[in-house]
Amino acid sequence: ISQRSNNAMKNIYFAFLSEANGIEQLLYSYIQRIVAKGSPNHIDLTDDLVFRINQLANMVSKKKNQMEAFMKFKVSIDGVHFIVIEPEFDILPLVSKHFRSNFNDRQWIIYDIKRNYGLYFDLHTIQLMSLDSKDIIANARPSNNHIQTGAINVIELWNTYFANNSIKSLISNKLHTHQLPKRRRKYLEDKEAV
Repeated sequence: ISQRSNNAMKNIYFAFLSEANGIEQLLYSYIQRIVAKGSPNHIDLTDDLVFRINQLANMVSKKKNQMEAFMKFKVSIDGVHFIVIEPEFDILPLVSKHFRSNFNDRQWIIYDIKRNYGLYFDLHTIQLMSLDSKDIIANARPSNNHIQTGAINVIELWNTYFANNSIKSLISNKLHTHQLPKRRRKYLEDKEAV
């Protein structure tokens, strides 16, 4: 397949990471069609199967890009930067290259609590790791002593700024809760009351 199309290989890999129901059978049928056609121009979006695989791959790609752009590290008391995530798709294998190249000057952990595994970068290599998810959530809270005091002060500073400089009549908690997915609310330090 890789000799015929790199795009098809990417679609297969990204669609597999979507973890959609029955994805293995869909991918098997998709691969059969690629091999049967024998042509690198196999992308026929009028075909329902090809369209579905392409759609899943695009959704995973979009979430990967969002995670790379919007994830923020917290710093533990021992200086390890970490992020706790719970993405819809299994995107850790996709974001590791980005974080290794952009944050290669510090140790970091990106942990997916939904799938109970993470990536640990020790300044040289990336290793897979698995921890107890309950401990990770407890240690990720800013009120916990494992977070540096400076990080807590920044959050308190932001809350003070927001309280003093916002226009009270324009605050809409209903709109805010409508636009912010519930699965992401528990990881926001500056809006814990939402």
